[in-house]
Amino acid sequence: MDIKQYMAEVGRNARAASRLVAAADTAAKNQALLAARDALADARDELAAANANDLARGRDNGLAAPLLD
Repeated sequence: MDIKQYMAEVGRNARAASRLVAAADTAAKNQALLAARDALADARDELAAANANDLARGRDNGLAAPLLD
């Protein structure tokens, strides 16, 4: 799959998800937000390591400092 196809698929999925979120009640939305918060907290160390790796690769490849900030 090329980037254009991938982005079209992401867009379709986002549109479908937006319809579900719009139809959900407040309690369901709050529950989803809390679950997302918990998932991010659980993955904090993994996310930080991946970010550090991305920044190092960017520096190694000459990415401009403002883009690394």
